[in-house]
Amino acid sequence: MARVALFGLCLVGFLIPYSLHAEEFTKYLFVYFPSNSNENVYYALSDNGYDYTPMNDGQRTISADTISLKKGVRDPHILRGEDGFFYMVLTDMRCAEGWDSNRGLVMMRSKNLVSWEHATVHFPEKYKGTMFAKVTRVWAPETIWDPQAQKYMVYFSLLTSDNSIPYDKVFYCYANEDFTDLEGEPTFLYDRGSATIDMNIVYNEEDGLYHGFYKNEGSGGICKVTAAALTAPDGEPLGSQWSSPSAPLQQTTEPVEGAGVFHLIDEDTWVLMYDCYKNGHYQFCTSPDLNTFTFKQDTPTTGIFTPRHGTVIPVTDAEVETINAYFLDEARKTLETAVAQMRQLYDTPHTETAEGVDAALTEALATIEGQKSSCTKGSEFSALTEQAHTAMLTFLNGVSATDVNQPFDITFMLVNPDFDEDATTGWTFTNGAPGYDAQCAEFYERTFNFYQNLTQMPKGVYQLRANAFQRAGETQAAYEKYAEGKETITTQLYINGVAKAVASIYDDRQSTRLYNNDIQVADNTYVPCVMSAASTYFAKGLYDSYVNAESKYTTLHVGIRCTKTPPSYYWSIFDHFRLYFFGQNREPVGIHSIENGEGTMDNADNGEWFDLSGRRINSKLSTLNSQLPRGIYLLRQGDGQSRKVYIK
Repeated sequence: MARVALFGLCLVGFLIPYSLHAEEFTKYLFVYFPSNSNENVYYALSDNGYDYTPMNDGQRTISADTISLKKGVRDPHILRGEDGFFYMVLTDMRCAEGWDSNRGLVMMRSKNLVSWEHATVHFPEKYKGTMFAKVTRVWAPETIWDPQAQKYMVYFSLLTSDNSIPYDKVFYCYANEDFTDLEGEPTFLYDRGSATIDMNIVYNEEDGLYHGFYKNEGSGGICKVTAAALTAPDGEPLGSQWSSPSAPLQQTTEPVEGAGVFHLIDEDTWVLMYDCYKNGHYQFCTSPDLNTFTFKQDTPTTGIFTPRHGTVIPVTDAEVETINAYFLDEARKTLETAVAQMRQLYDTPHTETAEGVDAALTEALATIEGQKSSCTKGSEFSALTEQAHTAMLTFLNGVSATDVNQPFDITFMLVNPDFDEDATTGWTFTNGAPGYDAQCAEFYERTFNFYQNLTQMPKGVYQLRANAFQRAGETQAAYEKYAEGKETITTQLYINGVAKAVASIYDDRQSTRLYNNDIQVADNTYVPCVMSAASTYFAKGLYDSYVNAESKYTTLHVGIRCTKTPPSYYWSIFDHFRLYFFGQNREPVGIHSIENGEGTMDNADNGEWFDLSGRRINSKLSTLNSQLPRGIYLLRQGDGQSRKVYIK
C-alpha cells in the first residue's frame, strides 16, 4: 500500500509518490458533487487552482447508483497513493431522505482516475450489536496515510440515534489492504465539544505537524487543531494528541462548510477552500504556513459548475489526457450502442399503427450515421445519443409487433439487468440490499421490493421475464406442500399493478445433480441450495418466470417483490431480467388462442400444464387421468409455444 512520503511538496494530506516529481504536475483536479438534487461525482480542471472548468462537458463522471447503497453520494475526498492507486471515499447518502438518513460510506480506488473499484460499508450490518449499528450519520469521510500504523486511516463524523454519540464527533478506522472495508470498530479521533464535521487533515513537512481543519458552528465556522501524530500516545486519552483549537479561519462572515486544503504546484503556498453554500460561490484563501490565511478570491458556482463539498489534487498532463480520452471513448461507445438498438428495433417484424414512423426512424438513423464521424467532443456524441433515444421512443409509440414470438426486445432500457458486477446498480430496493454472488441477487426470510422506474415509455403490452424462483420454506417440508398442491409462492414479478408468482424451486428440479451440493427431495430429484448452484440452473434457462401486462401510462414500474412476511427458510433468488414490448392491442407470447375441447389435445403429454396464477399443475396430462377440472389453463409445449386452453 502507499506511504506518505514528501519530496519537496505536500499535497492534500498525502505525499508525492517516488515515481512522480512535483514538476510533472501541471493542473488541478477538483472532485465534487454538484447539488442536493444531483448527488453524483463530477470532475473539474484548473490551471491555477482557483478557476475551474467542468470536465466531460459538465456531465457526471461517476453515477452514484453504480457505487452506493443509497443511490446518492456526497463529499468525495480523493487521495493520490504512492503505490500508483488513487483512493476516494464518499458519504453514502441521499439528502431527500433526510439529513440523518445515511448509514455508511463508499470506498474506491483506481489506477487511472476513470476506472474505479468500489465497495460499500453499511454500519448497521457491519457493526450489528454495537452502538455503531445505530448511526444516523457517517458524514464526510476522508483518508490519510498513517506512517506509524503503516495503514490508511479513514476518518468521518458519526452521530447515533440512541444518544451514545449525542452530537457529531470524528472517529476513524484503518482500511484493509485492498481498500474494500474498514478494520475493527471506529475509534474516537476528535471533537470540539459540540457538532464537529467535515474534518480535513493535511501534513506540513515544514513544521512536522498534522493540521486538522473542521467545521463547528458553535465556534464560528472553520477552525484548526494540530498534532505531531494522528493518534494519541499509548496510555494517553483518545483525542489528547490535538492542540487547542484556533480561532475561525474563513475570511468571510457567510455560512461555510466543506473545508479542503491543498498546496500549489510551483509555489510555497497552501490553499484553503470552502463552500459558501448560501451565497453561490466557493471561497479560496492562501497561507504560507497553514497558520495565517489571506483572502484570494470568490469563484462563482453557476451554470454547469456548481460544486459542493469536494477536494483538489494536482494532476499531470498525461493523466488529464487519459481522463479526456476515456470520456470521449465512452460517449462514442454509448452512441454506437444506441445505433445498434435502433437497427434492432427496425428489424423486428412489425406494422405501423402511426403512419410514417418507419420512415422517421430510417431518416433519424441516416442523420446520426452521417454526423457521428465528425464528432470530436463527448457532448457531440451525447447529443446524437439523445436523438437516437428520442427517435426510438417515437418509433415504439407507433408500431406493434406482428409476430407474438418476436416482440421488440427493449431490455436495453433496463439498467444492469444481468447483475454482471453487482446487484444494486440501477435498481431501487426496500428492506436492505439483496445478497449478491455468482451474478445473482437473493433475499432470504424477508419482504422486499426490487425495481426500476422507466419514464417516457410507450403505452401498450409488455412482458417482463427473469430467471427466478422461491423456495417456500425448508427444502423437504416445502416440497411436501408442493407435491400436495398446497405450496404458496409469495414472490412475484410485476409490471405496474399486474403481478405474477415466480417459479417454485421444485418446478425445474432435475433428475441428476447440476451442482455438487444440490439437495435431493422425496421424489429423488434435485434442487439448488446455494447461489452458485442457482446460477448454474439459470444459465441453462431454467426457472424462466414472466409477467405480461398492458400499460396505459408512460411510466413503467417493473421489478420483483415479496410483500407478505415470509416464514423461516423462505428464499428468493433471481437474475437475467428481460423486457419486451408488443405494441398496442397485441397479445403477448404465451397466449396464442382460446381452444375448446373435452380435456384432450394432440401431443398434450409433451407439454407442461399451468393454472392462470402460473403454478405448474403437472408435466403430463395423462397423469391427471386424461382430464383436467373445468377451467382455463396454459399449456406450454416442447416447441416453446404456449396456448391458453379452455376445458369444458
